Amino acid sequence: LSFKAVTPLLSFNCLQTVNLSYFCASAIDDTAVKMMAQSWPQLEKLYIGSRSRWPTPPSLTFTGLVHLIRHCQHLHDIAIPFRASLID
Repeated sequence: LSFKAVTPLLSFNCLQTVNLSYFCASAIDDTAVKMMAQSWPQLEKLYIGSRSRWPTPPSLTFTGLVHLIRHCQHLHDIAIPFRASLID
């Protein structure tokens, strides 16, 4: 699945829990996470790609995590694999 599968959910701006734990984490990059974070400011729990091991490495980096922290101030439970790299 690609990020297009998540796009219809972006209009639900009161979501507090998003469980995509079986979704392939490589389909979600920093730009996608920024869109999600801006669309769901009430988010408290977010799970993406954390239930399965995928052969393709995750696309999310520290930059995406910063977007979550900046836009989702109620977020307290998160499970997302990410690619550790230097922040520009």
